[in-house]
Amino acid sequence: MVWPGCTGGALDNLESLIVALTHLVDLAESETISDLSAVLLDKLLFGLATNTFKGAWSSARRAGVWPDILNGRLDPTAGICRLLWGMGVFNDQIAGIVALSDSDSYEVPSLIQAAALDLSEPLWSRESHRTRGEAVSTVTYRTGSGMLSSAQAYRSGSRGQSEQIWQAILSPDAVVFTNHPAYATDYAAPGFWCGSAVLPRAAQWHDALIAVYNGADAGMDFTHAYFPLWAFDDYVLGNRWAFARVGQAYLALGSTNELFLMTTGPGAARELRSPGRASIWLCQMGSAEQDGDFAAFQTRVSGGTLLVNGQSVDWTTVRGDRLQFGWEGDFRVNGVVTPLQFEQHIENRYCASGVQQDSMDIQIKDFVMRLNFGLE
Repeated sequence: MVWPGCTGGALDNLESLIVALTHLVDLAESETISDLSAVLLDKLLFGLATNTFKGAWSSARRAGVWPDILNGRLDPTAGICRLLWGMGVFNDQIAGIVALSDSDSYEVPSLIQAAALDLSEPLWSRESHRTRGEAVSTVTYRTGSGMLSSAQAYRSGSRGQSEQIWQAILSPDAVVFTNHPAYATDYAAPGFWCGSAVLPRAAQWHDALIAVYNGADAGMDFTHAYFPLWAFDDYVLGNRWAFARVGQAYLALGSTNELFLMTTGPGAARELRSPGRASIWLCQMGSAEQDGDFAAFQTRVSGGTLLVNGQSVDWTTVRGDRLQFGWEGDFRVNGVVTPLQFEQHIENRYCASGVQQDSMDIQIKDFVMRLNFGLE
């Protein structure tokens, strides 16, 4: 329900929007504006609930901020999640927390709290956002073990700014993502971790993702992954695949180019590099419940079929799904063309809503909440 950074200007992050809407609910002289602000705040917080994992922001975003993107405990939404549904942590970014806790008129609906806490079964969510003439489609797959999210083929080949095109998370500390650094610092945009010199072309099917980089002459001569060894309970590094475990949750990260771990400098023990501006990264999520022990997961991933043809791959995931994708052409899942852009504004097990609807229903079990965006 949210593509952070799509608004532009002063309201370029979720916390700023939450603060602004909360103030309007309390202080607007017009009852209509106050009521509509409360509805929009409900909608925004529902998006936060479905795009976080155990209180940590875990979705793709248009405007990432360094160093917030490196750890789910640092984002301004971590404290908001802690306040509203008891997951997350309080940190030094308190504007949203103060606005919500001091509000006399707004209280988060219990249905939204339930959506944030519901990890009983997988959540497959697809969203479409259109703002200021820009369109983006995002997907999220969340289970009790982790979450994987991405922006589908978003402005591929264009120069980036501070976008985080995809992200996987096993815990608030165990955040994994890739990008193509433009500079050796994050005091520029795009930088070393925020954004990409050339945006990749990404596609995701449930718990598996493919991100294709084709940087030509732009940016630094490597792509890399944030892979913080200290945040994992166990890890195994190979030439093509890196594996991580947190509790009973697993993650595999692969590259069609060679992988090597940085052992010195700022990236020591947290940065995996893959040489060359053109490369394809793969991510597979897993769990003990689905895949057996950690060693068995590694064997299944490493032994799977992976055919590389230039800037495209033909990959069979550990779930048995055959994914075909590249810098150009369709995204095929088990031979069927799968769209990368969606018509629905949001589609998951809680809600199905069109882009321009006057209302939106959110349902969990037998309980339904209707958000009415009309002014009447």
